[in-house]
Amino acid sequence: MQYTPLSKSDLWVSRICIRCMSFGSPATAPIRKIILAFLIAFTGVSSALAVTPAYYVAEFQPTDREAIKPYSAQVESTFRPYGGRFIVRGGQPNIKEGFGAQGRLVIIKFDSLKQAQDWYNSPEYQNIIPIRHRSGNSRTYIVEGLPGQEPDKP
Repeated sequence: MQYTPLSKSDLWVSRICIRCMSFGSPATAPIRKIILAFLIAFTGVSSALAVTPAYYVAEFQPTDREAIKPYSAQVESTFRPYGGRFIVRGGQPNIKEGFGAQGRLVIIKFDSLKQAQDWYNSPEYQNIIPIRHRSGNSRTYIVEGLPGQEPDKP
C-alpha cells in the first residue's frame, strides 16, 4: 500500500482513502464516509492514519563506568513522558559483518520524530547529557522509521 503525508503533520494517509474521499459529487459524501469507515474498521486499513516511528540510536564507549551510573539511573524517566521505550539497551552483539557498534548500543523507540526531538531537546534530558559526555565517548542520532499500522503500546 502506498502512503502520502497528511499536510505537514506526522500522520500518513493511504492513497486508497484519498481516492475514496475525492470522487463523486457532494451528494455522495455520506457514502464516501461509510466506505472510509469500513476500510479503517474492517479491512485492517488502519494505515489510513499510519504513524512513522523514530529511533534514538546511541553508541557509548565508557571511560568511567562509575560516572555513568547517575545518567543510567535517570535517563528512562526523561524519555517515558515522550512515549519513548527501550528497544535495545546494551547486550552482546553478534556481529555478522564489519566492525559493529563501538561500545554499548542503545536504541529508544518513539511514536514520532517530533516526540523524539522534543525529548532530546527537553530540559530534563539536556540536564543529564553532560554526565554522559564526562563518562565516555558517544555517537548519537535520531532516525525516522517506516510508517506502521499503529503505535506500539508501552
